[in-house]
Amino acid sequence: MKKTLITLIALAGMAHADFVWNGGESITQELWQTESSWSITGSDSWPSAGTGPGTPNSNAWSLISVSGASGSISQLEGWTLKLALQNGADLTVGNVKKFQGGCSIDIDQSSTLTFNSYNGGNDGGRTTLNNYGTFNLAYTKSQGGEGFYANLGATGIMNLTSSNGNSYNAKIASLTATLTLDGGTASGVTASGHQILTRNLVTLGSNMSFDGTNTSLEMLSGIAGIDTLTAVDDLTNAEVGSYMVTKNENGYSVSYVVPEPAAASLSLLGLAGLAMRRRRK
Repeated sequence: MKKTLITLIALAGMAHADFVWNGGESITQELWQTESSWSITGSDSWPSAGTGPGTPNSNAWSLISVSGASGSISQLEGWTLKLALQNGADLTVGNVKKFQGGCSIDIDQSSTLTFNSYNGGNDGGRTTLNNYGTFNLAYTKSQGGEGFYANLGATGIMNLTSSNGNSYNAKIASLTATLTLDGGTASGVTASGHQILTRNLVTLGSNMSFDGTNTSLEMLSGIAGIDTLTAVDDLTNAEVGSYMVTKNENGYSVSYVVPEPAAASLSLLGLAGLAMRRRRK
């Protein structure tokens, strides 16, 4: 029997940020560029080339943490980027400019991050996304480098769009997700009366498609060993707890079978145990 694979990457480093936003609930370009709007909890300081994140030629070496604030800035640039959003933060960045050292982005379930332009990764810098909330990325050119290493947690979603009407290929080097029964919408019913729930992981807007040569997917096999959940009439009690991540022209989604609507609060591990007991009978 195949083992159920569940991957969880915890949001790391939020409690030990080097720069914590203290400029209030409303983010403005002026406040974002001012070092006095940041509480420095580490020993680092902003490079002399600028006075704060978003200032041209500043290098964002240290972790930037934004909590409970919303607003937009025109630019964020540097050699490396470590960005963490939490407590309902909603940040829009007009342009993220080339990070040779790679990027690390953490978003909690209540927060949203939007990049209207992303010019990083051409030199091989890796972008790691740990997202339990919403990440919106508007492409302005085909991304180079290694692409995104995305962990979408139990609730995260990644929306990919084209910002200028041109066609682009999305590159996702690795995709993992923590699967629970929360957040899914009913997408079918099995012959035994069980529901099939589907949750979107990655959505593609118009003019967007996946790069077939650079996009790979870590498939999450169901405990019953089936390869698809589309054959609804063939599913029986033995498939309770089965799940499958699929890729189509609209993005990535995960579908899984639940015993009944009233049991929607059960964890996937609980369903796995239930299905294994049934298969032993």
